[in-house]
Amino acid sequence: MNPAGPSPLERQALARLKAGDAAGAEADLIAVLAASPAPAARARIWEAIGEARYAQGLALEGARALEEAGSQTQPRLALRRALMLIQAGKFPLALAALNRLPASARQGFDFWSLKADALRQTGRWSEAADAAGRALAANPSSRNMALIRAAGLGHAGQWSEAEPAFRKHADFPPAIEMHAGALVGSGQIEAARTLLTSALGRFPADASLHRALAMIAWMSGEKDTFADGLIAAANARPGDVALGMAASDLLRRAGRFEDALARLEALRRLHPSPHLASASAIVLSALERHDEAAHLARLSAAQLPRTDWVRRNAGSILLSAGAPAEALAHATWGLALDPADQEWIAVDAVARRATGDVSYRTNYDYDRFVQPFDLPPPEGYQTTEDFITDLAARLRELHGFSNHPLEQSLRGGSQLQLNPDVPQDPLVEKLFAAMRAPINQYLAALGHDPGHPFLAKNTGRWRMQGCWSVRLVKGGSHVNHIHPEGWISTAFYVVVPPSVRPESNSNEGWITFGAPFYPVAGIDPERSVCPKPGRLVLFPSYMWHGVNAFSEDAERISVAFDLVPE
Repeated sequence: MNPAGPSPLERQALARLKAGDAAGAEADLIAVLAASPAPAARARIWEAIGEARYAQGLALEGARALEEAGSQTQPRLALRRALMLIQAGKFPLALAALNRLPASARQGFDFWSLKADALRQTGRWSEAADAAGRALAANPSSRNMALIRAAGLGHAGQWSEAEPAFRKHADFPPAIEMHAGALVGSGQIEAARTLLTSALGRFPADASLHRALAMIAWMSGEKDTFADGLIAAANARPGDVALGMAASDLLRRAGRFEDALARLEALRRLHPSPHLASASAIVLSALERHDEAAHLARLSAAQLPRTDWVRRNAGSILLSAGAPAEALAHATWGLALDPADQEWIAVDAVARRATGDVSYRTNYDYDRFVQPFDLPPPEGYQTTEDFITDLAARLRELHGFSNHPLEQSLRGGSQLQLNPDVPQDPLVEKLFAAMRAPINQYLAALGHDPGHPFLAKNTGRWRMQGCWSVRLVKGGSHVNHIHPEGWISTAFYVVVPPSVRPESNSNEGWITFGAPFYPVAGIDPERSVCPKPGRLVLFPSYMWHGVNAFSEDAERISVAFDLVPE
């Protein structure tokens, strides 16, 4: 008998997996591992465990299992692991896994299609279009790759090349959504609105299209009516969970918490589920009904103990409810799966701080990690002030929306996307070039520490990922937030209200660090930095930060972007 061949229990597990009983298969395979099989068998069993976990919707756990199976040295497993990481929303990890493949494996449809998908999910549209083009060379019939390429070209304004693919798939709702996103990304806001409005005449129950149109309406200043179409569609189909969830989510983000909760409660009566209970708990927490929120958070997490977003919800809700030790347990679970997860690091820091554990300072070392730099004059300018004057005028011209995006942190202003992967306005390009020196200075001072989730990524090489400009007006602010897809985050100040200065009696308009989005008793900002025109502030993306509202009738213009390791 071959000692490395499948045991009866392993064969039973594989049969269960084939029959659709992924949970039973995983349990059997774990039992097989406990019997200490030979190394060759262990690799095979870990691969099967990965597939069983993936079949249960546990993509990140599946990816971890494929690491145990040897994905670091086997391109076939590495590609499968990259797919699971993409499904888990771990796009930088997927890109890193793909980039580590040997040159001989960095080819073919599977490689290029996975890379294109991961790149577009991180907003790197130019590279995504190139990767999708290479995938299409291997498989010209791939609709998904044709659409990713078209969207990337559209974001870059190359519409003559992008339009044929969008026309070909005009009856496919995800293609319409990607088309609209590319139109917005290239500044064609009304064209995107027209496209979505027309499409909803053909697909009146598509939640994603309704959501995209509502977001455009909100950012265009239609605060009272932005979601009317989505709400009407949800009312017409009261049992449609996707429509009901989309309506509730946008209402919650717009601050209409009672309306959002009513919709979720109606859905829960029709479709009782821990997923809907978790969503309701978030709204209850926003309404400061903390005991009810904590009850639902605990219930949903107990029913779905391996579902990441449910446990993230529970962590933040329990912190607001005064149960930091429970929140810390959720963060510990999340960090065991991904020690570099920015959101879990942020929850962990607040939970430790709330329990009196000063070890949170290891990651929240404000003196070392929060650093301001005053920008030198860019090329072609004698003074930074002259450059700032020109840049401010140009940014005012470019801001096309009148209201903030619902999914972003700013309140009382507008946001402009600036894609660093495609050529920008010459003044923006000068700004990017001038920032390189202070960024490199910051990295050199930080150093490298393989045991630290922030410093371990510091190789001295970096790239910009995502860039935007924010224009706040009187009463404007940023709610406390983090940047889950970044490594280092930035804030560069172009215009600040005259009253915002170090010697003022208040911290209006200042950037603050340390307080979370969800209110937690006794957890206030621990560090503040006064903005001034020409100042760049650098800090870890996992660090909670926000901007205090200002009462002066003035504007505050900034440019921000994230850095990721190269």
